[in-house]
Amino acid sequence: MKTRIITLLIAISAIIIGGATAQEKILNIYKGNTIVSTYELAEIDSIKFATKILSPTNIIATESGNSIVVTWSAVSQAQSYQVYRSSDNINYVLLASNITKNSYTDTTPILGANYYKVKAISANGESTLSQSSAPITIIVDNQAETGLYMGIIGFNQTLTNKGISILAPNTKSQFTDFVSSMTSKNGTLLYYATEIAIDSLVKSVLPTDLVNVAMVTFTDGLDQGSFMMNSNYSSNEEYLSAVNSKIKNTKVQGLPISAYSIGLKGSDVSDDAQFQANLINLASSPENAAEVTSMDEVNAKFQEIANQLYNENSVQTISLTIPGQANGTKIRFTFDNVSDASQSQLYIEGTFSLSDRSLKNITYGGMTSGSGEVVAGVVQDNIVFVTFTFNDIKATEASYESVPTNNIKQWSYVANTSQWQQNSEFDPESQTQTTVERKSAVIMLVLDCSSSLGTQFATMKTHANAFIEKMAEGTQNSTTGGNTGTSGGTTTNNTNNGHAYVDLGLSVKWATCNVGATTPEGYGNYYAWGETTTKSSYTSSNYTYSSNPTTLPLSADAARVNWGGSWRMPTAAEQDELRNTNNCTWTWTTQNGVNGYKVTSKKNGNSIFLPAAGYRYSSNLYGAGSYGYYWSSSLSTSNSSYAYYLFFYSSGVDWDGNYRYYGRSVRAVCE
Repeated sequence: MKTRIITLLIAISAIIIGGATAQEKILNIYKGNTIVSTYELAEIDSIKFATKILSPTNIIATESGNSIVVTWSAVSQAQSYQVYRSSDNINYVLLASNITKNSYTDTTPILGANYYKVKAISANGESTLSQSSAPITIIVDNQAETGLYMGIIGFNQTLTNKGISILAPNTKSQFTDFVSSMTSKNGTLLYYATEIAIDSLVKSVLPTDLVNVAMVTFTDGLDQGSFMMNSNYSSNEEYLSAVNSKIKNTKVQGLPISAYSIGLKGSDVSDDAQFQANLINLASSPENAAEVTSMDEVNAKFQEIANQLYNENSVQTISLTIPGQANGTKIRFTFDNVSDASQSQLYIEGTFSLSDRSLKNITYGGMTSGSGEVVAGVVQDNIVFVTFTFNDIKATEASYESVPTNNIKQWSYVANTSQWQQNSEFDPESQTQTTVERKSAVIMLVLDCSSSLGTQFATMKTHANAFIEKMAEGTQNSTTGGNTGTSGGTTTNNTNNGHAYVDLGLSVKWATCNVGATTPEGYGNYYAWGETTTKSSYTSSNYTYSSNPTTLPLSADAARVNWGGSWRMPTAAEQDELRNTNNCTWTWTTQNGVNGYKVTSKKNGNSIFLPAAGYRYSSNLYGAGSYGYYWSSSLSTSNSSYAYYLFFYSSGVDWDGNYRYYGRSVRAVCE
């Protein structure tokens, strides 16, 4: 049998060839040197050669206000176009389909680099992706403060959206109240809600120290209605595949999305395969997808995810102080309150080196540490004690939020008895210090509010709020242990009306954060003197406070109005007390990437951190990162158009008086 090989040229005019009669001849279709299809000519009535549609060219992206306009040259025979976007010019996500013009406006560009590619669609198929556009970089002026951010979307026949904002103990009621107010209706816009959640993550202004991006989706059924919201897809498989691709390929400030799905199959679900496919594809990995059988399991899964996110978003440092040991002594610190060190599942073990006061050959049980196998010891002033600090401690068991430190014991190995001996003089209260520092993260909750949940809807909301409460609990930095230390610039957890303060041994207690911030390094809000709300522009023409009191009344005090309790703005005299070098040491430093002053009391060693937050004039922010301006409540004695404020930069700390209409920071005090 002879074989006639016919090479099909793709880019030629359309031709119809008919009348093939050979009974034993075959047609091989090659791609390069590889046969991709084989046909018997006897079975072919005709062969049609179709012109391959070309990829669009001249892809140009142009910034226009808050949007980016993408244009390209029209392609012959193209019926429509698809636009794809990427933050790294590697992973592209479908942005829009069914575009009939040769331009598209991206109204929600991502922060950072935006690359675009275009694909042409014709009746005969689609082109390959075009070359990429030159990147358009979106930069925002305002700096989001360090913290945990959350957004919520409830879905049924519509979407109910709680925009992404900071979650903290003093703001959690905004989130729990939103969940409590959600109502159930028919419809399940599951796929569409997930799309919108991802878009919300992408376009949000988030902190520069972001370390984790997460999305948690709960559903009890199948999608019903998303096709009416997005006509680009016509089947569950097509839409779900696109959503999964968006989850896996979208980056938020260069970070991937860790997506979790929780499914409680409703009684009305008969398509088990589709239900399972939904759970798998709405998660970033199969292990993040969980089908549960009861609301108790829903709650347990919410809490498990909360613990995991807590662990990922925090950095735990543990310092342990012991007397110097004989060279070669094997030491073990246990953290799980065992009576026999050999039974511990949570420990740090190493061998003491007398020559350099280090701990070597370190092994970690039930935890990991960024400090590695050798940790240098720091000899204390009395030269007897040595302190070992273990950084970036992570518990490997999901049941632990962090490594517990309330039952630490220290043991030495006795070789001739092959047993561990406990050091009964080791005092965890005075010889340990634990610091847990929170990094920034953002979480989207996507919650099924369809009526198929029935009476379980209220229970779901309760469990979702428990998840929110759990995450809010872990948003503040903390330091524990007998040795006083600092984390986030503070040394106490005393609060007044929900806001923390530090006792510096002065006439007033000083807040740990600026008004409007939830972390010591957060810039917070800016206020004109005597005004109690923020605004987009600070000028003399829109300044509203016309009175000239020697000291601001509480009704015009930004601290009292916004924080309540006994909080107020400090007087100039109280700022002078803080500034006085006989009372406090001022050290210019950088905390979590933010410049400012650590102010340490000479009376008790406690400290606060004041970020160099700059000031606002008109709609602009000036001096952020280099200068700090903090209002007092005191009117200038030389010019009633002025008020006094604390002023600092890297080389000095002083006071000044200037126009009251400028937007400046407020660090509150209480009695």
